[in-house]
Amino acid sequence: MKCLLLALGLALACGIQGIDVPQSVQNMDLQKVAGMWHSMAMAASNISLLDAENAPLRVYVQELRPTPEDNLEIILSKWEDNRCVEKKVFAEKTECAAKFNIH
Repeated sequence: MKCLLLALGLALACGIQGIDVPQSVQNMDLQKVAGMWHSMAMAASNISLLDAENAPLRVYVQELRPTPEDNLEIILSKWEDNRCVEKKVFAEKTECAAKFNIH
């Protein structure tokens, strides 16, 4: 619960800052999406995937880190074993600049 309140507080405090959003996904620059991220909302077609603290889709993206090969390392936090834990997910680039395969 503390992790959720901290994430919500940070999202509200940092959500006011201006954001430079790429206009075209074909020319997406990974350096522009890199850095700290703050979750503003979560959505799912099945609410049971989000409603419990340990629900499978209840993750908070913290940071996106581009690799030299233009892949992405995604740092996120998730509630496990009664504590907030950090996870790393690797996203491999595809032929489409704005789509990645998650491993």
